[in-house]
Amino acid sequence: MAIVLEPKEGLSLINGCHYSTAILALQIHRIENLLLNSITALAMLVEIFKSPFSPFDDRVHTVRPHAGQRRVAEIIRALLEGSKVVGESSDKVQDAYSIRCYPQVAGAVLDTLSYARSICETEMNSSVDNPLLFADDEKYLSAGNFHGQPVAFACDFLSIAITSLSAIMERHINRLLDEKISGLPAYLTDDAGLKVGYMISQYTAASLLAENRVLSHPSSIEAIPVSGEQEDHQSMAPVSALKLRNIVENAETICAILLMCCAQGVELAGLKGKLGNGTGVAFERIRGIVPHLTNDRVISKDIDKLTKYVRKNELLGAEYFS
Repeated sequence: MAIVLEPKEGLSLINGCHYSTAILALQIHRIENLLLNSITALAMLVEIFKSPFSPFDDRVHTVRPHAGQRRVAEIIRALLEGSKVVGESSDKVQDAYSIRCYPQVAGAVLDTLSYARSICETEMNSSVDNPLLFADDEKYLSAGNFHGQPVAFACDFLSIAITSLSAIMERHINRLLDEKISGLPAYLTDDAGLKVGYMISQYTAASLLAENRVLSHPSSIEAIPVSGEQEDHQSMAPVSALKLRNIVENAETICAILLMCCAQGVELAGLKGKLGNGTGVAFERIRGIVPHLTNDRVISKDIDKLTKYVRKNELLGAEYFS
């Protein structure tokens, strides 16, 4: 049944930033799922590479007490609880930044997400019409609550953050595929040179990362005067929101490729049955979606299937993230 609008309701529906806010709200949910899957992949990498565990020690994060950083390290420790690999002797003194500094990077993304969520929740509970009618005073006030700058900034900030997360995930893929770094067979196949393995999957991840880097340019600085200089500054919030949606979608695919490579890396490193309580569950669920890559096959179908699980955060239960 069609909705019959009352006086002033039509303008109220279109003369604000409801469209941008709605897109932002949906992306916040998707980013939360994306981030948790990225953290899960990092925990698996710690086991595959037999990384030093000191970067995730809570004492490190109490002396630089950014909330997101400390929370990310806490989740990593929870995922790796019960691992038979963590703590094994290793010649490594420290890992590359993409592993060692992951809590600092992903933690900053989490803090950015918290900021964007607060902006979105405030916006969803605001009156952004113009003019504003105040029944108690029998007054109307012409003002600028319709301006979408807070939402535009939040979208642009998240776009930058997710592009950075995309970059670190792509570097994780690279470290898995490079036999000189990982100690595993090149491209995660036993027959490098005869079989492609996951080599082309990195091309996909690199291409999506390049696209995200272009899209992360902030739209909120692109105000262009219109309407005879009356509307001489705009937020460009819809453009910021749509770009954010594309960036998140690309990052979800990069994360799916990473998780797929992690599962292959676990098997090639002989770690089945030795993983942590959380990483072990994640590995089994990945393998329930995507089988081991023995012979070359069309990988795009595997990526698409796993991306859907990343989007819904269905690899692990909420007990690790609550």
